[in-house]
Amino acid sequence: MFEHCVGLFVSDNALYQQYRDGISALLKEYGGFFRYDFKVSDTLMNESGTPINRVFVLAFPSEDRSNDFFSHDDYEKVRAKFFDASVKHVTLIS
Repeated sequence: MFEHCVGLFVSDNALYQQYRDGISALLKEYGGFFRYDFKVSDTLMNESGTPINRVFVLAFPSEDRSNDFFSHDDYEKVRAKFFDASVKHVTLIS
């Protein structure tokens, strides 16, 4: 299994939910799923220095499947429409 642990600063929850809804079928097609998903209010340590209010672990069967998902045209269209407008900061934790 290949995983991404990511912290975000979501500035528009409604648009971010549209992003999540928009990638749902494609994510499933590539075997991806959210293992954990948290809304957080307090960050005690943050090496990146950017605010975080959402943390999740996204899992795929392999790194290749993850790369294929994130480079898919449909993913990029949904990301451009909803993610970029709803997320101010992205912190790749691991």
